[in-house]
Amino acid sequence: MAYIFANGTGTAEDPYQVATADDLNGVRDYLDAYFIQTADIILESSWTPWANFKGVYNGNGFTIANLDKSLMDIATESTIQKVGLIDVNITSGYTVGALANHAWGATIEECYSTGTIKVSASRLGGLIGILQNWLSKQASVKNCYSSCSVENTNASESYTGGMIGIAGETLPINTLENCFSVGAVSAAYTTGAGGFAGYKNSTSTITNCFYNSSTSGQSDTGKGEPRTTAEMQTQETFAGWDFETVWAIDPKINNGYPYLRWQGLQPPPPVEVLPSYTPQSTIKLAFKAGDSAPYPMGIFYADKSQYKVGSAGTKIDGRNSIGKYLKDQSFDERCNYPSQAVSTMLESMLSGAGLTKYYVQPNLTQMGMDFAPNKNILDGIEEILQYLPAWQMREEVDGTVVIGDRADSHFTQPSRYTFQRDRDIFSREVVTDDRSIYGRVCVHTEDFTVRVYRPVTSDLGWTPPAQKTLYQTVPEGTTSMEAATIANNLADSMANSGKIETFVCAFRPQIIPGDEAEILEADKSKTMLGVITQVKHSFGVQGFFTEIVVDSGGRVGKPRFKDIVSAFTPPPASKKN
Repeated sequence: MAYIFANGTGTAEDPYQVATADDLNGVRDYLDAYFIQTADIILESSWTPWANFKGVYNGNGFTIANLDKSLMDIATESTIQKVGLIDVNITSGYTVGALANHAWGATIEECYSTGTIKVSASRLGGLIGILQNWLSKQASVKNCYSSCSVENTNASESYTGGMIGIAGETLPINTLENCFSVGAVSAAYTTGAGGFAGYKNSTSTITNCFYNSSTSGQSDTGKGEPRTTAEMQTQETFAGWDFETVWAIDPKINNGYPYLRWQGLQPPPPVEVLPSYTPQSTIKLAFKAGDSAPYPMGIFYADKSQYKVGSAGTKIDGRNSIGKYLKDQSFDERCNYPSQAVSTMLESMLSGAGLTKYYVQPNLTQMGMDFAPNKNILDGIEEILQYLPAWQMREEVDGTVVIGDRADSHFTQPSRYTFQRDRDIFSREVVTDDRSIYGRVCVHTEDFTVRVYRPVTSDLGWTPPAQKTLYQTVPEGTTSMEAATIANNLADSMANSGKIETFVCAFRPQIIPGDEAEILEADKSKTMLGVITQVKHSFGVQGFFTEIVVDSGGRVGKPRFKDIVSAFTPPPASKKN
């Protein structure tokens, strides 16, 4: 009994509707009728090819999955369009093609196949075994592709192609146009192997058809032209193809190869992978361009990671060891340090904070400190450095925290960089601010039993009010002599206060705070800007550049003028002993 379709009468106006595997199998009972597929079909049992299809089959943008044999043995003067065969796995047959073993006078348009075919055959193609005309009806294949990998184990005379086994045999008039194949092609009979077609009769025409020479392992010409993977993923390769209504190409879809618009393919959804960076992760930052060696730019600790699904990366906020271990932690119970060598006291603070990579220049000066338990360790160390002229604390690019005289060899010594105004500098901004200018400074203990005044002489030519005084609190126990030393250093540091220059220049990853900057003018004269106190590197799709800040009142270890002095709420009290 013939199969009964739920919908359709098999005419051009009312084709049989194919929605299930049973419907697909029922086509064999009406081989000269009209059909339209209305759903994707997944085959779960072995398939028997239709015998000799002479009708019209419209895949209608749907797919057929898991064929273990060709969809049809013979297609005679039929029309087949928009059929997608996915995940075929064919292991037997004498003449084999995923869509049709033989296409006689058939018109095949906008069809494709994917999967694997491994057989011992006389003719084997990823989509069609043999294509030829039938009596007066010319065979035609247009706008089709195959990514099937094909392997023919027949060592006797046989023909194997990524798309088609034979284009024209005894009846040779046929055409192939705007088609391609990208699967691997392997044949025991190598003479009959081709990347696109195994054999083409001289009267057949193959126009604008290509195959991937890299994946197929073939290099033949004249029956489909070889192209590299990169070329097969470039629209310019397919000149003359209709990329407006038939084809589309996108590097994220179909492995970058062209695909048929009716497939409706979309880029894969973003993979929701949680970032590997979490708070306290260690990040070693290095810059590398082209084949250059990586340039180390420091070791940082992640404070916060922010990941947005679908984004190309993770946003990370991080700090170096000084910020992570010294700024974040307070002295707590370990707030009293009896008189001892100052270098020993500093080492005790660093190790107590959990630092393992540090160097403190030996210094036998005796000093003791009593800190408030809630004072952070960084502020405590900086209070001690006030009593050590020319000493500083800085973290090197290898993560080592160094404390000592600025000239100590453990510090990366400052360099001077010259920037040509018309070539290296992209933008420059100068800000002057009278609020940063003071007439004198006063260094004092909290109860003012010790207080030392020093005048500030501005090198910028400004004259502030004589009694505009900046007050700086030092720990109890500071002697008048020590306060005088601190006041002298502070007054010297403030001599250039009030001017901040920011400029963007060509990318220079080697620049660090403490380096000097000068500008080479057009007349070859040089303008000294001063000590670089802040550096920001930017690199990415917008380009590579470095932003540099020269704060006239800044110094190394205190990047900006506002950081030099405690002009705001004083930190928790300390006592020197």
